Amino acid sequence: MKNILLLFIFVLANFFLFSQNTFYHYDKNKINKEVSPIRTINDDGLNSFTINYNFPGFSTNEVTVDNINYTQINVKDFTQLKAVGKPAMPSHNDIIAIPEGATATIQIISFETIEINNKIIFPALEPASDEIDAPEPEFTIDENFYNTNTIYPSKIVEITEINKYRNIQLATIQVHPIQFNPKLKKIIAYKNIKYKITFSNSTQFFEKTEHSAHALKMIPNLMLNNKTVKTEIDNYLSNSNSIKSINGPSKNYIIITHNDYKIAADSLAQWKRKLGYSV
Repeated sequence: MKNILLLFIFVLANFFLFSQNTFYHYDKNKINKEVSPIRTINDDGLNSFTINYNFPGFSTNEVTVDNINYTQINVKDFTQLKAVGKPAMPSHNDIIAIPEGATATIQIISFETIEINNKIIFPALEPASDEIDAPEPEFTIDENFYNTNTIYPSKIVEITEINKYRNIQLATIQVHPIQFNPKLKKIIAYKNIKYKITFSNSTQFFEKTEHSAHALKMIPNLMLNNKTVKTEIDNYLSNSNSIKSINGPSKNYIIITHNDYKIAADSLAQWKRKLGYSV
């Protein structure tokens, strides 16, 4: 039985082998220690918003699956693209408020790259289950995609969606600091990316009379261009006659429950207030 167990472990080890995590620093004179990217912003109000990223490097793990060597790439504080079977590339979402009635366009102002050859990026797998004793996600790779001469992701910065929160337009802008050509086995890594999002004509970010004073104070926490949004809100709130009090009879939520569930109801009410609702 012991020999069978050892054989089973040996087979698994040969199927899925991981190396030690290493950090690739773009500046060869710096210590190879994982460091977060540096993001600076320039808020030009209703006209535009500029973001500049400086990336010190990225960390890698070498993974062997079925005698093929793959590279896992991670950028600190970034997540990864989740398309199962395709390369798991680093990605990050910037949330930007778009003025009322305006459209938004992205312009890449500048970037600097380096190229690394003869690498195969490890694919994104199905999410791991949080159930006890659940098996690890199976290795899945899109063979057709990995044999395609293309750049993935195709854009280094893009608007992936625009949603509305309490009638405020919020754009999700996805930043991809590393691209990959699967056919050529080439990594294109960006040392820096500077982009600008420009808004069409508008006079305000949103209609503030629809919100309580409490909600208005919470709203700037949602977006990166919160400085201008906060100034707009502060100017509105400075007029005491314009403030919609949350202490009056009008409420976003009224919770009715039995005394046995009072603790749970209080927790729910506290959470909703943190989101800006009156309860």
